[in-house]
Amino acid sequence: RLAFETWARYLRYSYGKFEADKELFIIHTYLAAVARLLVWAVFSKGGLEGSFKETVRGVFSGDYFQAWRLENLVEKDFYYWILNPKVESQLIPLWTRIISQILTYDLSQVNQDILKGVYQQLVDEVTRHGLGEYYTPEWLCERIIEDLLPRRGIVKVLDPSCGSGSFLRAALAHFLSRNTDLAPAEKLNTLLESVVGFDINPLAVLVSKATYSIALRDLIKEATRPVQIPVYLADTLFIPKEIRQYKLAVKAIPMYEIEFGDKRVELPEILVTNSRDFDIAISCCTRVALDLAAARGSESKGSLKNFLFNENPSLASNSDFDSILEGLWDFTEK
Repeated sequence: RLAFETWARYLRYSYGKFEADKELFIIHTYLAAVARLLVWAVFSKGGLEGSFKETVRGVFSGDYFQAWRLENLVEKDFYYWILNPKVESQLIPLWTRIISQILTYDLSQVNQDILKGVYQQLVDEVTRHGLGEYYTPEWLCERIIEDLLPRRGIVKVLDPSCGSGSFLRAALAHFLSRNTDLAPAEKLNTLLESVVGFDINPLAVLVSKATYSIALRDLIKEATRPVQIPVYLADTLFIPKEIRQYKLAVKAIPMYEIEFGDKRVELPEILVTNSRDFDIAISCCTRVALDLAAARGSESKGSLKNFLFNENPSLASNSDFDSILEGLWDFTEK
């Protein structure tokens, strides 16, 4: 119930008028689960991690993907409720049937956005129109990418309303096929820094991350450091307000004021403009807010500082670290 109410409240905030529909919530949850199981099937090639139940829990908790260094494919979002002990065991037969069906297909050569079609079949056209959703055909995405992007080299690409990730996948495929001389690690890092997506719909973000992960599966499997898929839940009509603060009345520190619903947080520009540092920092905030508070009923700025030192020493050694820590702690408390 809490997951449904939070989901409905977010969509009302995002879209204005939105009638909460439990059937639509179940459909979204189902598609979120299928997307994660599909990425698992592509990466594992059907190899189970123990029993079906153990495999399903590893996929839906994100533990399986973190073993592949995919840090943010699974997060504690609106659809995480399927791991609630009250329903988890009841859903195992459903996930078992879905896995069995997925494994009947050869997924080794997946080269298109296959989740878009599933979503369009599950969610009727009237509902999609009400949410302002229109999914561009695959052939048109590829044609536009072919016409706009250079034949050699990798340039910056941003899809501010990325949906299921069709344009992102097409851009990644274009760059991969035309830059074969780059080393795998360099190619992966460059693509992650260059091809970025935003969407206001949480399900679209999840599906787009899955599409992105599948497109880069070979490079991700060779990764030696954690991979953050650069697809973000965001309202692209909202622009963070740039402000300036002063330290010791001498040195100006560029800051950004960012709104989270009715909350406002000021974060240093050096953090906001570096996606890798930002992702790691927010992940540390989440761990402090959830893990420490839930497990021990307490949290502290010192705990957050220790997480940041362990996870990202280069950020912790920054000369403006005190301002970074202050902003992140404010975010964590809110």
